[in-house]
Amino acid sequence: NETNPANCEKMTETTARDTCYNMVAANIQDPSACENIGRSQQKDICFSGVATKLQNVSLCENILDSSINDLCVNNIK
Repeated sequence: NETNPANCEKMTETTARDTCYNMVAANIQDPSACENIGRSQQKDICFSGVATKLQNVSLCENILDSSINDLCVNNIK
């Protein structure tokens, strides 16, 4: 289980790095790790996952994609 965002920084391939940050955010339940994700949709999915785990609907406000935002809000209700 990846818990150290510094390990993600070393990755040169974008998809692998974004996946790493997503796993870190989920494992440590810290949305700040999502901020490091480069691709917008992956960042939205990251915020949605952390928001759902923490049952914190305010984290859904960070999601730009309206359909992912709706899913995030509905998963917490």
